[in-house]
Amino acid sequence: PRRPSAHAPSAEERAAATERRRALAREQAVLTAAADLERAKTEAEDAATRTARASAEIAKAEARAANDARLTAESERMRAALEARVGDAADPAVRKLMAQRRRLPAWAKTEELLAAVANHQVTIVAGETGCGKTTQLPQFILDDAIARGEGARTNLICTQPRRISATSVASRVAQERGEAIGKTVGYKIRLEAVTSSSTRILFVTTGVLLRRLAEDPLLAGVSHVVVDEVHERSLDSDFLLVLLRDVLPHRPSLRVVLMSATLNASAFGAYFKGAAVAQIPGFTFPVQEHYLEDILQVTSYVPSGEYLKRGGGGGSGGASSSGRAAGEFHAPAAAAEQKFMTELAQRGYLDGVRHALRAMDQSVINYDLAAKLIEHVCVSMDPGAILVFMPGLAEISKLHDMCASNPTIRDATGGAKYLIGLHSSLSTSEQKVIFEHPPNGTRKVVIATNIAETSITIDDVVYVIDSGKCKENGYDPNTRMQLLLERWVSRASAKQRRGRAGRVAAGRCFRLYTRLYHDAGFAEHALPEIKRVPLEGLCLQIQLQKMAGGIAGFLGKALEPPESDSVASAIKTLKQIGALNEKENLTALGQHLATLPVDVRVGKMLLYGAVLGCLSPVLTIAAVLGGRAPFVAPLEKRDEADAAKRMFAEDQSDHLTCLNAYTAWVDAKSLGKATEMQFTRENFLSFRTLEGIADLRNQFAQLLQEAGFLGGGAGGRGG
Repeated sequence: PRRPSAHAPSAEERAAATERRRALAREQAVLTAAADLERAKTEAEDAATRTARASAEIAKAEARAANDARLTAESERMRAALEARVGDAADPAVRKLMAQRRRLPAWAKTEELLAAVANHQVTIVAGETGCGKTTQLPQFILDDAIARGEGARTNLICTQPRRISATSVASRVAQERGEAIGKTVGYKIRLEAVTSSSTRILFVTTGVLLRRLAEDPLLAGVSHVVVDEVHERSLDSDFLLVLLRDVLPHRPSLRVVLMSATLNASAFGAYFKGAAVAQIPGFTFPVQEHYLEDILQVTSYVPSGEYLKRGGGGGSGGASSSGRAAGEFHAPAAAAEQKFMTELAQRGYLDGVRHALRAMDQSVINYDLAAKLIEHVCVSMDPGAILVFMPGLAEISKLHDMCASNPTIRDATGGAKYLIGLHSSLSTSEQKVIFEHPPNGTRKVVIATNIAETSITIDDVVYVIDSGKCKENGYDPNTRMQLLLERWVSRASAKQRRGRAGRVAAGRCFRLYTRLYHDAGFAEHALPEIKRVPLEGLCLQIQLQKMAGGIAGFLGKALEPPESDSVASAIKTLKQIGALNEKENLTALGQHLATLPVDVRVGKMLLYGAVLGCLSPVLTIAAVLGGRAPFVAPLEKRDEADAAKRMFAEDQSDHLTCLNAYTAWVDAKSLGKATEMQFTRENFLSFRTLEGIADLRNQFAQLLQEAGFLGGGAGGRGG
């Protein structure tokens, strides 16, 4: 046994030693904090020096360009081409397009808009949908520069929130200029670019411009940045506005134009101090509104099955009347519902209409009623295209299939040639038929997401059918992940949708919800995305670009800064998964996650799946997490559906159950369409959801390929 020490410390000595260690630790912490502060100060000074040096280099380059003989000659060539294009000898097709351009409200505001852009670094343009701001203002700016002999030194980048918007607007502008796409006008979206050395107006998605800013923070060589649809307030657009505001002091020659149909000019004017504000009037004919109660009165539709409320409940699809958060749907209270029904009776609505309204679940999209309404317009109303708003691709596909199988609608749309689904994944070539005018006696029906709300204009629409729904990025507290959630639109969005019916003639807007829902339930404006989604991805982008002030400092400069608790929660999550170290700097994992536009947890799972050689099943599980499980459970066959699901179960894991179901579906699909449909029917699987999972798998695999984590394909199977 050990002998007791002759000099064992007393309790007082041990306490003193502990206190000395604590004092040393405190002293070390103070020294470390001081060193970190000094390092941050040095880094900030170095960054400021680099920015000042880059700004000076750009100014010198601009001065050299003004005296560059080659650029002067190119500017003269462009001026001669412009004079020929607008002259009497111009191509008849171009002259016809020019006449159309002159009829747009934006044309009458040309001088005012050009003066605002010339005299202010930031110009805010508020214009009603269809006034021509998106297609005309970039051309006004370029043609004015060409006329002044500065065409070759003018380079515009115009952002659009979606791929299809960027490509379709670029095609339209090129057509108006009598050119092939890729010459003076081009576009650049992820994985696709049509540009050349002579491109002066470049349409891009917001994400493409953010990536350019990461590599070129001062946008050397760019003369104008036009940001369209800023009212949508996506994470990317809010992030872009902060970056542009920081760039402006270092680029005095840069001009920024913010455009939107529903712009809160005062908020943006306060954010960009000294900004000019220009208004363009609307270009709409009167639009007659018909709410759900009106539609039921005319069609005598009686709801049944899935469109009925469950167990006498509400089916409001939103927040209750108490505790409503800003930007959220507010389900009308029972008393308001009763008052509304009484008013309907007083205004002569049939008892059957009021009974149907009490029975209907308005939170469920009524495809039967939508198809019946489309058929009614095709048969009973004057010529004109029909635009139907649905929240997403799955909903578009379902209604499209119902309409295609309806003989009346199929015949009216030229054998379904002009029955078109419009969504962001549509290829560039498939988009063209959307803008075609069908022959006499044929009606065009376009079923679209909110992409048709403001981003693109289909100029022959006379009838709008609005489901009142959209899909927005939101937060699922069960999975603690960001995902697309179906929500009611805001009143501002509903107004935009209605306006699409009044472009060429007096129109009609059919709303598949009651006036009560619209007036008392819908929020006035949607909540900015920065206030309703997790911020992990944005935090990674901030650190990737080494923004001054760190994460909290940068986000504090946003148009509407997020709550500090949300920022702290995002930083904590990123540290827990190993994307940030204790000093909030990116780790190696964080560097890779910042390049993947997916939820950070899904991104980490994908990266580990690729590294560990089990990517194919991980792709499937990630796709299910990003969407929803493929199982369906009809109320009348709940037990059978549960039994079918148990056949795929493994180790009490929902993930593995979904993986097994997907893998079995892939096998069935390889045996032909009939076998595939029989398999999904017998096993209570949603064909649309499985197709969505397959599509998401391919997108994830493509992202990993771009990031350099895939040598070959990821395979089409689930496991």
